Amino acid sequence: MDFDLFMEKYGYKLLGLGIVILIAVVLGFPLYALWRFIKEYPEMTLTILIIIIITSVFLRGYFKAYGEAMGKYFYDDKFGKRP
Repeated sequence: MDFDLFMEKYGYKLLGLGIVILIAVVLGFPLYALWRFIKEYPEMTLTILIIIIITSVFLRGYFKAYGEAMGKYFYDDKFGKRP
């Protein structure tokens, strides 16, 4: 079997296997490291999670207020209406 026949028969299978291995390595290592961190330092993980939740709540309120202020500043509610 020459190379052309081999690639015609097994090429996409090898390519698919390579992509699956690449995805497993790219996603697997960070997930494994995160799992080890959670397992070894549960108190620190909980603290970081609480800090992230609190900051996201404050940032959500900030961005909502900012969006409302910019909407009032840039939006002309009289546009297209006759006086």
